[in-house]
This record gives sequence, structure tokens and C-alpha cells, in this order.
Amino acid sequence: MGRPDRDPALTGGDYWSRARVHAFARLAATFGGIYICSLLWAPFLSTFTWALTLAILFAPAHKAIEERLKSPNLAAAASVLIVALIVVAPMFFVAERLVSEAAVNADYIQRQIASSDWRQIIERRPWAATLSHWIAEEIDLRAIVGQAASWLTNMGAAFVRKSTAELIGALITFGSSGFCVGDFRWIS
Repeated sequence: MGRPDRDPALTGGDYWSRARVHAFARLAATFGGIYICSLLWAPFLSTFTWALTLAILFAPAHKAIEERLKSPNLAAAASVLIVALIVVAPMFFVAERLVSEAAVNADYIQRQIASSDWRQIIERRPWAATLSHWIAEEIDLRAIVGQAASWLTNMGAAFVRKSTAELIGALITFGSSGFCVGDFRWIS
């Protein structure tokens, strides 16, 4: 080995050598690849996090199922099905109920605005009658309620579309949890 004062790495004489430039290029390509992979992975991060969480939570049940069925693949499928029934089924009942209640209540509000029962109650109070006449002159209440009802309907449709996207995410979650349950035997 040469003297330290003549070493090209220390003196900078051979700093931009071909090998060093190739090493920096490979390093930059590696970091670029990691960045691109993280961009691809980011939308699925919550899905895979839930898959891992469910795999950890249901690992003891999966272990019991696997001991009974004696087939790791069949046990993983059964575990995923059981977890899906426990988690997803109530979610769909709640979502369906929310959408139907929003539609029913929007229709109810429109009927109440169209009926004159509320006007008779307001007319009994002088201050409320004055306020009601002012609101009727200044604000088109039927149009506002109609817009609110159509907004609720559109939100219900958007909710259903979003629920479809969430269903796809749930399917990915449960499919991934099947792999996690089968692969992470160290959990239990």
C-alpha cells in the first residue's frame, strides 16, 4: 500500500473514476427504484396493515383450525372466510341501513315542506309568522330542500361507489391476511 499522502482517494486525484461514477449511478438507481416502489405501495399500505392486524388477531383461531383440518391452504381459506364474515358482514348491514335511512329521511323532509301543517303552527305565533313571511319572500325554501334532497341522493350514490372501492380493498385485505396467516406461523 502506498503512502497516505499519495492515496488517490484522499487526495481527490481519482475521485471521478469510472468505477466510482458507476457506483454512484447504481446507488441513485437503487434509491429511485425504492422511491417508485414506495409510490406503488402507498395506496395499499392501510389495506396491508389491516391484513397483518387481522392475521395477528386471528392467529390463535387459525392455529386451531389448522390443527383440525390438517391442510394449511384449506385452513387459511377457512380462516379468511371466518374473519370476513365477522368483520365484513356487519359493515354491509350498517352501510345499507345508512343509505336507506338517508333516502327515507330526504323524502320525509320533502313531504313535510310540501304539506301545510307546519305553516299552521307557525301562524299561531305572531313573531314566527313575521319571520316565516320574510323567509318565504327572501329564500326559496322548496328549492333549497330539493337541492338538499338531491345532494343526499348523490351522496348516497357516492357512498355506494366508495363502498365498492372499500369492498375491493377489503377483498385485498382478506386475501392478504390469508397469506399472512399462512406465512406468519411465528405470530401464534
